[in-house]
Amino acid sequence: MNQEEVIFDLYETVLESLPKINEIGLRKILENFETRVRQISSGNSIAFILMNKGLTEYKFFRYWMEESFKIPGFDKRNPDHMSQLYKLIGERFEIEHDKNFEHALESVQEFRKEDAEFKEASYNNSLNSLVNIWTAFEATIKSLWAYSLDNYPKLFINEVLRHKGSTEVAGIDGKSISIGLLAKYDFNISNCLGSVMNEKFDFTSISGIKKALNALLGDNETIQSSFNDPSLTQLEITRNLIVHSAGIIDNDYLKRTSRIDEKIGKRIDLSVKELCTYGNSCLNPTVSLALELDRIIHLESNVTNK
Repeated sequence: MNQEEVIFDLYETVLESLPKINEIGLRKILENFETRVRQISSGNSIAFILMNKGLTEYKFFRYWMEESFKIPGFDKRNPDHMSQLYKLIGERFEIEHDKNFEHALESVQEFRKEDAEFKEASYNNSLNSLVNIWTAFEATIKSLWAYSLDNYPKLFINEVLRHKGSTEVAGIDGKSISIGLLAKYDFNISNCLGSVMNEKFDFTSISGIKKALNALLGDNETIQSSFNDPSLTQLEITRNLIVHSAGIIDNDYLKRTSRIDEKIGKRIDLSVKELCTYGNSCLNPTVSLALELDRIIHLESNVTNK
């Protein structure tokens, strides 16, 4: 396992899409998703951050010694000398920024090679990041789905009602709604249909998400195809393996994985490229869905206002 830093760098795709979304509620959901992805990525960088901090302190002391000799008659009690020294140190850090960055990264990688416990902890953290990003993805898709139906029921409810979901919603039988369910929403569910109806669908798998989106949007090929990325499916099954089997390969995983040369009973061994690819795979579909929902909502609004 050649472990470098695992960064889900495509969160910039999410960030760049935000100004394109007119619907404030959809934009807020996507903003929260982008924030969560950045938080997960920063967690993966903790070893590098600590190493960089340590090296920075060491190099500050080294630069202090080297640059102070360049100041004639240097006296640390002299404010002008100290001001000049700090300026020289700052310039030195700017000049050697890239070199220092690489030094910190190489030091972390070297430490991983030398210390098995640190290597194991780093890899565990990377696997956990896949679990976390799947959770953020799943929650975001569900939130986008529910928000659209909550706030624009006339646009989406007919398709959803016609669609047979994975489960039935407690309190809804055909066209009848129980008093108990109505009471839960203060006898007005017109603006919370998404929150009610999302129970019909399974958002914990790609196949379930695609069914839910088909119910909301009909046969929208653009959206359906955006969820067909094999890496996204691999993210799902890898997440399940980590959560349910501690990453130890089992039959269920082996039947679905696209990776080769894996054996039952062995722990999954992912490269940095794979970790990044699987984590990044959920970002574009999320953006595509948010943009498509925004397009539909505001296309209808423009038609209504004419």
